[in-house]
Order: sequence, then structure tokens, then C-alpha cells
Amino acid sequence: MSNPDKQWQKIRDAYVHEVRKALADSSHPRKKEVIDDVAQHLQQRYEQLSEADRSSSAFNAIVAEMGPASEYVELLDVTGETTTLKLRHSKRRWMWAAVGLVLLVAIGFAVEHWQTLKFLAATGQLRSGKVDAEFATKLAEGLNRLDIDAADAFTVIDLLGEPKACVWGKQVLDMTDLPDRHIMIYPNGFHVFIAYGKIIEIRFEDPASGYRWHDQLAIGDSLEKALEIVGTPRKTVEGQENTFENAVLYRDIEGKSGHHYYARWDLDVRLWFVNDQVRAIYVTRSDYHDGPSSGELSLENLPVTSTINEQGHIVDKVDYPFVNDPNVLGYWRSVDFVDDMNDFKPDRQQWGGELFLKELYVFPEGKTNWAWSWTKGLLLHAGNKTASAYCIREMGPERYLFLEWKSGDYTIRHCKPAYYVLKKEEDQPYVETRVTDKIDYPFVDDPNVIGTWITVSFVETPEEFDGTACSWRDQLYLKQLEFLPEGKMPGDSQTWTRGLVIHHGNKTASRYSLKAFDNDLYMFFEWKSGDYTLRRLDPKYYVLKKQ
Repeated sequence: MSNPDKQWQKIRDAYVHEVRKALADSSHPRKKEVIDDVAQHLQQRYEQLSEADRSSSAFNAIVAEMGPASEYVELLDVTGETTTLKLRHSKRRWMWAAVGLVLLVAIGFAVEHWQTLKFLAATGQLRSGKVDAEFATKLAEGLNRLDIDAADAFTVIDLLGEPKACVWGKQVLDMTDLPDRHIMIYPNGFHVFIAYGKIIEIRFEDPASGYRWHDQLAIGDSLEKALEIVGTPRKTVEGQENTFENAVLYRDIEGKSGHHYYARWDLDVRLWFVNDQVRAIYVTRSDYHDGPSSGELSLENLPVTSTINEQGHIVDKVDYPFVNDPNVLGYWRSVDFVDDMNDFKPDRQQWGGELFLKELYVFPEGKTNWAWSWTKGLLLHAGNKTASAYCIREMGPERYLFLEWKSGDYTIRHCKPAYYVLKKEEDQPYVETRVTDKIDYPFVDDPNVIGTWITVSFVETPEEFDGTACSWRDQLYLKQLEFLPEGKMPGDSQTWTRGLVIHHGNKTASRYSLKAFDNDLYMFFEWKSGDYTLRRLDPKYYVLKKQ
């Protein structure tokens, strides 16, 4: 048993023990079933983690997601019914790049969806079968009078009363000072998503809501019934990431059996499935997917300086001449991350998580402390082929720099970039804190490495790989490596010499080694991401197969 396995077993068993202690005084006949369900659910969550993600922080996050052990006493009520644990906890693997931040309406709101569900589960607000009869009557009457396209938050309150709480992601919000986007939480699993005062969608998360879409489809109905009622998808995608396309059925999302998603924009409905049953029904406003708010960048609205390459990735023009901009020089400290520049409020941070980009030093002659170069109005990344626009705004006595964040969400998923907001601070000497490697190696040939290598797995150490491709490899960031003769690689940022891939922008030298499995040749390639250069963690390894 590996060290992560042992560590997980200890954490899991400790939590199950706490649940067992909490239920010790209960004489309910289904007590053992609840304990077994908790243990099974914990193990399922562990197994959903890739080997690369199996760490103490991930394990503790799973336990935190489950909520206090004392909550499970409430699962056993006097009627003899047991709330299904699988309905209490929505599950989703953390997004592949913490800095990626899917920022379009359809996808960005889905991030919020999963975070909110986890929060509601942990705080005991997703309990199937506990019906507030008075609210159920009020909801039925209110829905008959609610015009989702015309109503606002005040209309909802007039019809249904004040919400129990307002949340966004994991945050419980101050009801007297709500941000532009928030979720209104009502009893019986009924929630309303508000943005800029308008209703974006109404959400039915629990059978207790009593809701039937078009008087036909209810939470708990089978996938087959849902498709009969809503209509046949134009395409089915199995086992892959949910990219939220219209009329596409995403089955077994990211390899999670029974987890599906299906949206019909023409019918203003989005459906989420767990265990092959309808888990949530979202009814959207009719203009939910109209215009640029969808966040998708098509060929028609790409800048003329950007193209889409053979891999389907957006490639920006990056070979601009240097034009000076004295106003951008100096030290800038990150203070927020927003979908739109107009969302920024100096007195209130919109982004609730950790900011990946902590600071930016802009030096003379087009240099920065990162892999970017710059010219007036643009930060240029030669390796990623991105040109991120920036602008500077004065707000009161302060100056703020708004920087387009062109991560894989932009280049791969074609999402509109969001913005880091950085505040101009007093200039200070730059001290290099990132890890950098020696990169001035002479070229030594390695004929065995020349060619194309396709990613098949990601492991903590090469010894973990047994020759079997991982089922979730489509989720991996690095898709392939191509080694050309004379130490060259596609693009300008990387070269190679025997045993090393050198990244000249990040100043890293990543070791590679080759090993044969069943007559196939595999490469183990050190992945020196920000975890290595910024967090000083040991690099993990991509596993690639020779084509």
C-alpha cells in the first residue's frame, strides 16, 4: 500500500469512527446502513481522485465536504425513512487548472453550481424528503405567477418571501450587501440564480420542491424518461469533460458512472443527472444563451490577429514591435479576478478563492518577472502564443491594471478571457522567488526520442506506471510532445538535448527517461509547472507513448 493510500485510509477511518460515535445512542434499525453509506461514499470520492491529486489537502477537502459527523443523526427521522446520502453530496473533481477559471455564463455558472451544491450539502440544506408544506403551497402558487424573463429579485421576494440565505459558491453572503451575482436559497431545494438584479434561472434541486417540468419530468425520473420528454440529443459524448454544448448529452462525465448533463437551449432547460436519474432541473430565462454573454469565441468574433490551429487551439499574434508605455512600469499587486472589468469594486473582492497571479513586475524594454514580454497595451507569451490586452484605470487615488487572463479556457475551450485586477503599489526591488534551472546545456543527440509522443497518463513517480493508460487522460493538459531533429521542438520556447526538455521562457530543464512496456516505448517527462517553480514542490510526471 502506497503512502497516499495509507494516509487516506487513516483519514477515512477516523471520520467513519466519528459518525459511528455520533450515532451510538440511536436505536434506529437503519443506523448501520447510514454508516456503511458514509464509508462507501468516502471511498468513491477517493477513487475519483487521480493519483496526481491524492494529497492530504485533497483528503481533508473530501471530509470537509461531508460535513460534521453529528449531522448524520438527523438522517434518521421518526418515520423510519433515511435520506439518501448520494443526494446530499454533489461530487466533482477540482478543475484541471486553478487559474483556468471557466468564465463564460454557461460554464462559469456551472463552477458556481457545483461549489454551491457542495456548500448546501455540507450545511445540511439538501436533504431529500423534508418538505416544508407551507412553502410548498406558496411555491406552487408563486410559480404560476412568475415570469422568469420579466421578474427580478424583488418579485421573487414578493411571491415567496425572504430567502433563508443567499450564497455564492461556498460563501454565505451578507443579505444587506449582496454582490451582483448570488443564489437565493429557499426551502424544499428551490433556488434562484440572480445576476445584476435579473433572474437568470430557477433551480429545482430536491424532490421536495414537487416540481414537474411541463407537468411531466420530475427529479428522480430516469435518464431514459428525460430524453423521451425533452427530446433526443443531436450528439452523445461519453466519459469526457462537460463543455456544456447545446443539445449534447454528456454521459458519465469525466469517467463518473451515472453522472450526466443535458441542456436544450431552445426549451430553456438544463438537466443534471446522478446515478442515471434526474438530480436537478434548471429553468433558464429565454435569452440565457443569446449574444456574447454565452462567453464562447467563434471564428467570426475572434480578433483578426488570432487564428485556430490544427489542434483547435486559439493562437494569437505575438510578434509585435516594442512600443514603450511608462505608465505600466513598476510593481503591481493582484487584488481581484473578475469576469468583466466593470464588475470590479475596489472596496469588495469578487473572487472568493486564492489568486494564482500574486504580483507582476513590469520592467523597461519589454521585460517582466514572468514568461511574458510586453509592448504598449499587450503582454505577450511566446510559448503559449497569447497576446493579453491590458489597460490602466484610475479609481479614486489608486491606479489599477486590468489584464486579460488567457489560460487554457481561452486557448483550448474558446472562452472569453476574464481579468486579473492589479493595484499599483510603491515600487520595490524585485527579488526572484521562483525556482529556475540551469538551461544553457549543449546539444547532445538522442535518436530514440525523435518523433511524436502522445500523453497516456500522469503519475507521481515513474514507478507507479504499469503500462496501462489512465481512463481520464483526455482531461490532461499536456496532450503530446514532438521532438524534431537537432534539438528543436515546435514553437520558440522549448528545445531539447539528451535527457532534458528546456523551456527558455520559464527557465526550466525537465528530465525525461524512456522505458519499454510490451514492445511499446514510453517516456516519463517531468512536469515543472507552477507547483515546482512557485510552490517548490517536487515535479510529477507525464507519461507519453511513442507513436
